[in-house]
Amino acid sequence: MKMIVIPISIEPRTFKRVLDLSPQHMLDLIDTVGTAATLNEQLMTASERKITVALAMLEYANTMLEQCGCNVKTEINNPSWDNPARYKTEMD
Repeated sequence: MKMIVIPISIEPRTFKRVLDLSPQHMLDLIDTVGTAATLNEQLMTASERKITVALAMLEYANTMLEQCGCNVKTEINNPSWDNPARYKTEMD
């Protein structure tokens, strides 16, 4: 299993409280944050930022799936990109 070091930009006590959430409350929080990101007006008008946020969300989702023994393969295309963004389990 690969170890990922994640810099935390939130206050440690807040992070600890989130870390200790029950699975149901964690799902509720994720749903709330995902909906807020989708509807955020600043992100709606800045597709580069929206893509950055979406890719960060995918990174965490991929990590969680891999922790459950899943293999992940993702390819994202955008008409303005020269090459698609690709991710595959155990790809460096």
